[in-house]
Amino acid sequence: MAAPAPERRRFTFTVDNKGSFLYDPSDPWDYNRHDTLEFRSPNGPFTIDFKEMVPSGIARFNPLGGPLIASKDDDGTWVAETTVIDNLSDAKRDAIWNANRPADGSSPGFVVKYNYQIDATQPDGKRVHEEQHHGVFGC
Repeated sequence: MAAPAPERRRFTFTVDNKGSFLYDPSDPWDYNRHDTLEFRSPNGPFTIDFKEMVPSGIARFNPLGGPLIASKDDDGTWVAETTVIDNLSDAKRDAIWNANRPADGSSPGFVVKYNYQIDATQPDGKRVHEEQHHGVFGC
């Protein structure tokens, strides 16, 4: 399959004093090879790591380079940035994508799905851990 043009994708989360996370966008965070991802939050510092939801079957497969550690940008927002680098051949990526595509075509395939493991700071200074939101590496 043809490679999509690389995009810059911005994903944002906030944490309230009860430790509840709010994600924008609220749907799974989708991305493709060579995209640059920005994970942004006013709640920092934070770290983000990636836990496979569906095993890729590839030892030490870490196309997002995690764990990532956020730093403050000029406007005071905490940001962790990475570029998706999978080091897969087109044939291998296509094979994985097709193997993870439902036979009935009800949804597209994917290379890997991750739960995001986030350790962030609540507004009151308490640290909180969350790993409910997920993302999909499409192609």
